[in-house]
Order: sequence, then C-alpha cells, then structure tokens
Amino acid sequence: MERFFTIETFKMAPAFAKEKQTLQRLGIRKIMFGRTVDGQFTYLVLPTEIERVVRILVTGETDTGKSLLIRVLMEGFLDEIVSYGDWISHPIFVFDFKGNYMGLTKPNKYENDKILLKGYFFLEDKHIYGFPPKVVNIFCPPHAIPLSTKTDEGKKKFLQLMKEYRVRRIWRMPWRFITDPSWLVGLFKMRDIQTSWLAYLHPILAKLSIRENITIDDILKGGGLLEEEIKKIDDARIRNALYTFIDKWRRFRYMFTDEDALTKHLGDKFSINVLTFLPTSGQTYSNNLCFLVALESLISSLQHMKLKTQPVFIFHDMRNILDPKAPFSTQIVNALTRLVYGQARTKYHGYIVIFEIQNENALPSMLTTRELSYHYIFRCKWKTGLGKYFPSGGFCDYIDNYHGTTIENIVVRPPRTNYVM
Repeated sequence: MERFFTIETFKMAPAFAKEKQTLQRLGIRKIMFGRTVDGQFTYLVLPTEIERVVRILVTGETDTGKSLLIRVLMEGFLDEIVSYGDWISHPIFVFDFKGNYMGLTKPNKYENDKILLKGYFFLEDKHIYGFPPKVVNIFCPPHAIPLSTKTDEGKKKFLQLMKEYRVRRIWRMPWRFITDPSWLVGLFKMRDIQTSWLAYLHPILAKLSIRENITIDDILKGGGLLEEEIKKIDDARIRNALYTFIDKWRRFRYMFTDEDALTKHLGDKFSINVLTFLPTSGQTYSNNLCFLVALESLISSLQHMKLKTQPVFIFHDMRNILDPKAPFSTQIVNALTRLVYGQARTKYHGYIVIFEIQNENALPSMLTTRELSYHYIFRCKWKTGLGKYFPSGGFCDYIDNYHGTTIENIVVRPPRTNYVM
C-alpha cells in the first residue's frame, strides 16, 4: 500500500518514536501528551492490536483544556500514520456541539504556547503545524440551510457557513437509516396531525429500505414507489394522510440523501471529519435526529467493512444530548452502548471512542468509568504546579485502567494546531 503521509512532506517528528518500523516490532504505541510537574514525560499507551475497542473519557469544567487534549491526541494519531502508515489507518469522526474543532488547518499562533512547546516539550518551530486542509472535512447538518443549496438563497447561506464555520459540505441524512417514520413527523412539524396512519407507513418504508438500487427520488417522485404502495390502502382517510406526508417529505427533500457523506471517509488513511451543530444550536430535535442517524449509519457501515483500520470517534459535550428528556435520548444511548461494547468491531478492525464531558456522572450507566480504558480528569487550566501561567495546555490527572496506573498533576502540552478560526 502506498504511504499516504511522509515525514518529508509535513516535516513532523512523531512524539513517541524516532524510527519507522512496524508496530509488531516496536511492541508498543505511545502518544506523548504531557509532562508531570517533576519533568517526566507522560504517554497514552495504546494496545498494539487494532482489533480492540479503546474507550477514553475526558472530564473537567469548562475552559480547563479538555478539547485541547483531544487535539493533542488527534495529532498523535497523525504521527502514527507518518511512522506506520503501511500498517494503520485513522479516519477521525468528531460530533461537535460547541464549535471547538475549528481552525484545525492552521498552526498554533500563540507565542506563549510556542514557548511551552519548544522549551518544555522540545518541539521546534517546524513541528508546529496545521493539519493538511485536504484531510479536514467540516460538515453542518442540512437544517443549517432551511432550503436547497441549488437556490440562490441557499447558495448564499452556504457561502456564509463556509466563511463563519469553515464548513465544506452539508451532511444530509441517509434515508435508509430513518428506521421509524415518526421521527420524520417531528422533523416535518406534523405533530398536530393524527398519526394513526404511521402504522401503515412503517412497514412500507421498511420494505423499500431493503431494496437495493432504490433512491430517494424513486420513492418520492410523482407516481413513485411510495405512492404505489399508498394506493393499495383501502382506507381513504389513511391514504389522504399519507399523501400529505409525502408532500411534506418532498418539501424537505434537500435534507436527505442516498449515500452518507461521513461513511465514505471510513476508508481514509487519515482524515478529520467534523459534524458541527454550532450553526443550529437552537434546533434540538433536528440536531439530535441527525446525530442519531449519522451514528447508526457509521456503526452499520463499519461493521460490514473488511479494511484493516482503526477509526476514532470523538463525542464532544454530550451533556444535553444525553438528557433523558432530550429528543431521541433513549435511541442515542442504545446506539452508543452498542458502539462502546464493540458491535462494529470485526477481526479486521477495532476503534477508539473518546467522550468529552464536564462531569462523568452525566454519562449513562453503560459508560461508567469501570468500562473505560483511559480517563483524563482536568483540574484547572490557567495555573499549573510549575508555578507558571500558561494560556493553554491544561492540568490533569490520568488514570490508565488498561495498564493499572494513575499519574497525577500532569501539564498537558498545547496543541501544535490552532484552536480558533
């Protein structure tokens, strides 16, 4: 397999190894993320078998450095590609509810960060880099643009999102993963309509979704497959209700697609794919539905893949979406449970799951710290045990349940990449 990244191309020195050799020969995977106050380097030591499911939890109050640590780990995953690109792949998928993963393609510009990186972590100026733009894909959900991007107004809105949030594409929901038509009733704002007809719609959509080579246009067009199925219903009242539903779906057609733009990146050697909900923070129902559908699609696609890879799934600020009163919370917890316990793992690949949240008590019971491989607990951001003030990096304790070790008072290094646009 042709190497996708080289040290010569991006002039990066991996933080955990000096030589290119197979991980089997090395026998260890180490990503340096900080130093203790007495100067010892600290590492995330990963299992060499990529078939494992690795679970990482990052907790701490707002502005303590959680997102910056995750950037550091993302940089470490790229370092692995640079050194062991023939052996491992790391497509990264980030679900971002706060817009904390912008500016990835730019190098860290803060002078105090550079002083810390060079003076305390021995990185040179040439090692402070941004991720290559071609591997960073920032998506926003379809309801960020309340109309088709084919219209003039839609194009204008999309250009605005590109400028404000560095959005490169609109992520549209793959219709086959809408497993319950009642989800669409809420999305189409049809709650005031009697929904007894949903019992008729559910088996119709289920039957259509398993047919290969069927597109959403085949379903929704005039005289299409959905209309053909509705014509078979004897009850005129039910038929009329379903025709109303079709009209609504056609109006929202721009929100759906046949192929999932995120899952296409599962086969990447390395990429960072961010689905950011920041432009639609007030649309909880739509955001949660898109999150659920994207997660289900990724799980299903991954478990049918036969590529040797180790994807990384990052879930940022899960507090609101896991609220039992939030839309789809039960379905989301169920999907996360299946992911955490390895439903998508095969003999070809495992994956890394990273949860970033303020308080571990906000996690569902299936995500207790007992199930975690590694736990980072952030204490504060601004003042470290070194007696110096640093603008970033953070200060945390590190629990490695995989190896049975705990390290306290770690100064986390600043990211080499920028963390604002």
